[in-house]
Amino acid sequence: MSPARGFDRGNDPQPPMNRHRMDAITPEAAVTLASLFRERVRRSPSAVAYRHCDAGSRQWTDTPWQRMAAEVTRWQRGHSPARAWSPATVSP
Repeated sequence: MSPARGFDRGNDPQPPMNRHRMDAITPEAAVTLASLFRERVRRSPSAVAYRHCDAGSRQWTDTPWQRMAAEVTRWQRGHSPARAWSPATVSP
């Protein structure tokens, strides 16, 4: 992974996500995309799931799998059938 233009990794020769050993999840262990996600969170909750550059601080920001699982849970709650939009729930 190369640093984004204008961003510096400092003295870090290798991004954190590349420091973890290979832990492939087989198709038998994860039949669906959702089960693949859950298995990855279970196996490596503190490993880096995503990394992005924060333009304000000009720093790399890591998001671990456990944090992504919490976000997915939050999104699911926000889109639950009980909270689904319907014409009856909209104020005139």
